[in-house]
Amino acid sequence: MEQHTRIVASALVSLATLVGGVLAGPLVLVSSRGDNMLTALEAEVLEAEALEVEWTLDAELGMHEIAFSPDGTLAIGSAYGSGHMHEKEDNRLAVIDVVQRRVKHVIGLGEHVRPNDIAFVSDDRALVTAEKTGFLLEVDALKGEVVREIELGKPAGHMLAVHAESGRAYVSHVMPGSVSVVDIERGEVIGSIDTGPGCEGIAVSPDGRFMWAANHGAQTISVIDARALRVVDTLACPGFPFRVRFTPDGEKVVVSNPSVAAIELFDAETREHGGRIGLFTVGPNPMPTSIALTDDSEQLLVVCAGAEVVALVDMDKGRVVRTLRVGPTPDGLGVTG
Repeated sequence: MEQHTRIVASALVSLATLVGGVLAGPLVLVSSRGDNMLTALEAEVLEAEALEVEWTLDAELGMHEIAFSPDGTLAIGSAYGSGHMHEKEDNRLAVIDVVQRRVKHVIGLGEHVRPNDIAFVSDDRALVTAEKTGFLLEVDALKGEVVREIELGKPAGHMLAVHAESGRAYVSHVMPGSVSVVDIERGEVIGSIDTGPGCEGIAVSPDGRFMWAANHGAQTISVIDARALRVVDTLACPGFPFRVRFTPDGEKVVVSNPSVAAIELFDAETREHGGRIGLFTVGPNPMPTSIALTDDSEQLLVVCAGAEVVALVDMDKGRVVRTLRVGPTPDGLGVTG
């Protein structure tokens, strides 16, 4: 049990069951940059008595963000930089074969230093933000290579949201405080929207009608009409609004707020603040960062980097119901349905 707990301290994952080499259920991956590890957790975590790890993997690099292919068989993680605060910049991606539980490729990006967020656009192609050079890269996950470079024309392109049906990608720019809109097929920037200082966390609604962007410098959230490409509402969010996620059913928007150790809940339609889930029960300095929801919108997983804990929130109850001690430096989090 002691050895099992020590191995767990690298990450959290809700893993699909393998049946004849095929994934048969949902999967969640969490990385810990301090030891380059990924870990897998049993899928039905709300029904379990505790969070129990199924497997772990040395990913060969410390992942900052993680994304899954639509079919759930591949995952890509970005190496933004090593050290507690990403002091030493990196330029690599790890492609994980989830079925075989192995690193399929480590992709070097050359001059494109500080890759950050990732979003798949097909089962084998993904987009990646390269923050320092101001590019959006397209990579072939099967071949392990960069196949296209899209210049954004602005620095600090950090987080990324993709809406496949509209064929658009949205990139947040921290320093200018804006969002770039990219036509994926053409590989061109087709719009830019000013939001506010520290624009970072970004998400697009499941129907593609709205984007929500968190501006931690302004302590606001910009609600953007994705068709008109303009801000239609600005919501107060005191603290440090960081990551943004729509629940898969499109009813709520979830925002991590590390400076106040909480998760903020908003009604997606009315845009009213719907409550706050405090995280001090998991430790004295939770610092919630990465967040992810299961496909049924019932479970929220939160990486609490300061406490080296991963928390499971029951969305119906609005509170933490499970925790798992992790570390060192837990960071990336991804979920597939």
